Amino acid sequence: MIKMSTAPRAINAQNMSEQRKQRIALEALSNIKSVRQIAREHDVSRRFVRRLRDKAQTAVNDQFGEADDTVLFTLPVTKKWIEQCVLSLGMTARASYRESIYFIKTMFDYNISIGKISSIFKSAIDAARAVHDKEDLSNIRVTANDELYHLNKPILNGIDVESLYCHTLSYEQQRDTESWAIHLLDAQEKGLDPEVMISDEASGLLEGHQFVFPECRYYYDNFHLSRALMDLRRFYRNRLKSAVSTVEKYYHILTTRSITDADIFDEWALAMDEQKKLTYISSTIDTLISWLEHDVL
Repeated sequence: MIKMSTAPRAINAQNMSEQRKQRIALEALSNIKSVRQIAREHDVSRRFVRRLRDKAQTAVNDQFGEADDTVLFTLPVTKKWIEQCVLSLGMTARASYRESIYFIKTMFDYNISIGKISSIFKSAIDAARAVHDKEDLSNIRVTANDELYHLNKPILNGIDVESLYCHTLSYEQQRDTESWAIHLLDAQEKGLDPEVMISDEASGLLEGHQFVFPECRYYYDNFHLSRALMDLRRFYRNRLKSAVSTVEKYYHILTTRSITDADIFDEWALAMDEQKKLTYISSTIDTLISWLEHDVL
């Protein structure tokens, strides 16, 4: 009986190219062929095939596995880093002061007060104003201006339509012509000279903008027109629902009671006429609004 040597297989595995090892690993992972068959075809040991299979399986698990404890990077958590984290929570996650306090305490076991957070934002505002005062607004060609409200007080704001950059944002007591003109004059000193302004029909905004930029063209925005149309559609839909309810009420009376009063029949007929009229008006308004929003505006 002749004893076969395993030396040739060891040499074959040692000198094998990486591409061939990958092919063996993929064949083993596919389970189409047995380990014995793969080892025989490539003239390697079954142990070698299993080792490549396990290595490939580990790589797949690392790539697609649910749990991965690999350390991606390490951060030195300083007080300055905590301040940056608080700013990020407020600016990007819209977190409140108390939510930021809870997050910092939960994640880092670090206590921070509401007053400290307030001072962090105040310092950031002061630093942002220094940058804001040096900005160049000469590239803005189309600006969209409007008023936001916070605690029933207006926030005057303007953005560059192309880049969505906010060039004006100011919390004011009023939204009159003088308030708008002052902030637009400040923006003009930094180069703002738009060709087109988009806004609603607020008198203070229009007069202030016309005073500072008399040659700028004005376009009425689609939002307020769409909102007015939505209110109109809602009004007639509610009228139609009321008309349907009235018809159903009279129908219920006529079918469940022995009534011979002609006035009831007249009221029922009038209610059906009203329902028919409002059905036509409501459907027509729906078609008109859809046409305006999707084809015109």
